[in-house]
Amino acid sequence: MAEPQSDGSVRCLAQNLGTEPPNRNTGFDVHLGRLGTIETVTVTSRTLQTPRWRPAELFFGLYLDKDESGEFGSWERNDDGTESALGADTDEEGLLSSAASGEVTIDGDTVFGLFNAESEATLAELQEGTVENISGETLTALYIGVVNRGEGTDEVVVQDLRVSRS
Repeated sequence: MAEPQSDGSVRCLAQNLGTEPPNRNTGFDVHLGRLGTIETVTVTSRTLQTPRWRPAELFFGLYLDKDESGEFGSWERNDDGTESALGADTDEEGLLSSAASGEVTIDGDTVFGLFNAESEATLAELQEGTVENISGETLTALYIGVVNRGEGTDEVVVQDLRVSRS
């Protein structure tokens, strides 16, 4: 569950629901526009609860509309109003994770694991077009969520999200 709060933050709660596979994440996405206009994205978060001794894990998915369809992958609406990802075969997703405690800044030097290309690229390399069918003109969104790997409950608050443009 991702729920906006009255102070402008977003509370993200992921629980082990006994599903298989147990890996589950809950979050929200922000449409960022053209990839080439992004200079930095800064996210401030804190862990509210986790079954582990360290902070919960914050997951970032940089959605890249590689096929220029105006969509970021394929989604299915569930009976409870949530959506489940069906895949992004014709698009790309850059993956990144961090501890949910404090500030994370994504900039030109940030390395993303590219899901479909099975490679890595920095934000700057993606903007410069070094990955096939991705350039500064590619429409982009950022998914931010908390990961639960099948044990207990993980809950974070994303307190702030700032996008700096060139």
